[in-house]
Amino acid sequence: MALLERILHHISAMIVELYSLLVLVGGYFGYKKKKSVASLVSGMVSAVLLDIACIGLWLGHSWGLYLASTIALVLLVFFAIRYVRSPDRAFMPGGLMSIVSILTLVGLYLTRGPH
Repeated sequence: MALLERILHHISAMIVELYSLLVLVGGYFGYKKKKSVASLVSGMVSAVLLDIACIGLWLGHSWGLYLASTIALVLLVFFAIRYVRSPDRAFMPGGLMSIVSILTLVGLYLTRGPH
């Protein structure tokens, strides 16, 4: 694997790990604030899947990029719908997580390497 590709995979992995941490923390705060076990469980499951994708990226496997992108896209759709359906258009958590998901997808696209 060329040096540039390795660097891009590592940058992608850092983006995914940061996103994983934000998803996990968001799930925890959803649980603490609303006593939502679903938020806690979905945050944990999403974070574990993102961590698996991160490991794949660190090892230079392209499936890590596809897994992370898929999870980010699913979370983007979920949080965008949640934001649109909120009666007062509350920014937290739907709006914030939609923006974070978009930024993650853009970051992954920009670091996908030469194809």
